[in-house]
Amino acid sequence: MKQTQSYTYNRELVEQHSLVPGEYVIIPSTMKPYMDAEFALSVFTKSEAKITPHDEHDDHDHEEEEADHKEKENLILPEVPGKKDEDTKDSVHALFKRFADQRGELSTFQLRKVLKDQFPNGSKWGFEYETCRGLIALVDVDHNRRMTITEFRALWKKITEYKKVFDRADLNNNGSLSDYEVQKAIQASGLDTNDAMVRLYVFRYSGYSSTDLGGFISLMLRLEKMSNVFKDKSSDGVIHLTWDEWSSNTMYN
Repeated sequence: MKQTQSYTYNRELVEQHSLVPGEYVIIPSTMKPYMDAEFALSVFTKSEAKITPHDEHDDHDHEEEEADHKEKENLILPEVPGKKDEDTKDSVHALFKRFADQRGELSTFQLRKVLKDQFPNGSKWGFEYETCRGLIALVDVDHNRRMTITEFRALWKKITEYKKVFDRADLNNNGSLSDYEVQKAIQASGLDTNDAMVRLYVFRYSGYSSTDLGGFISLMLRLEKMSNVFKDKSSDGVIHLTWDEWSSNTMYN
């Protein structure tokens, strides 16, 4: 079991943890030794969980230990959130609910957990925090730096689409795309580019000569977003943007 310690002078402390089903003990303490204090503990869970006070005599009473042991053998642990929901018709919404926070949104940390769960072997280096932060920014319509279910649906649709493109372009099935394979994948998606730009794209989003799934998805989403911005704002091959539009699309999205 992972142990965490939080010491603060604040009178209230709110923390969020992702825990696997099991038994956990919460032990409050004071900043100074031998100090009496009262604590109020509130626990909010996304799945049903049974919380009971700990009997301090359990550790010293052999008979009670044996009874506890038998009880634990028959213990029904709470199910991982979302397992039943994933059998429902809306699997995307079930997947979102499984990892979303209490506000019904995904942070960078939670989105990374979604991607690692769904693509455990799909990315050589894994989906890094910077990659996930960029993915949120690309679909962050309301600019609140978190992902709503609507934004997640849009992102997941594109991820599914570009995962298929990646698999088709991976000619030798080694889990990465060369510059040549990336260029063919971009062209197959109906986007315009050239050899020199592809090399720069690969360097920017993955490495010097190849890209894994995480980098490819970021590259394609970014390229598609910029292509759409240009088409919406351009006239006769020239684009016109205000400073706010320019800075938003180049610095954040």
